[in-house]
Amino acid sequence: MKAFVVIDMQCGLLKCDPQPANIDVLIERINAVAHAFRSVGDLVIFVQQCGESGDPFAKGNPGWMFLPEIEILPQDKVVSKTTCDSFYRTDLDSVLKNNCIVDIVIAGWATDFCVDTTVRSAASLDYEEDPVNRSSG
Repeated sequence: MKAFVVIDMQCGLLKCDPQPANIDVLIERINAVAHAFRSVGDLVIFVQQCGESGDPFAKGNPGWMFLPEIEILPQDKVVSKTTCDSFYRTDLDSVLKNNCIVDIVIAGWATDFCVDTTVRSAASLDYEEDPVNRSSG
């Protein structure tokens, strides 16, 4: 079984003026890949940055919310994180292991930060990773 891990597709990063270039294309690709994973019974996981009280990414703040254009279905998993590493002090590793996943595809916005850090952590944990549909942010 495989998993598609989508990192930080949140309003606080992407609903700004000016909006990042090609964001519509990225959203379209993420939704298409997520649909393909779900269609064969694979897992889709959305990773959400969570800040402390007063932070734009604090739970419940507008910046914390996922982009409304991102299709998140009830069977998808959501993992909260507080650092660039989606594995550090989160339940991502246990979600993957509980679902017998060894192969992951990673997508997201901030390639130089959270996506890169998560890819490196996945490799150190012996996951087979395939970063796709990434754009620098």
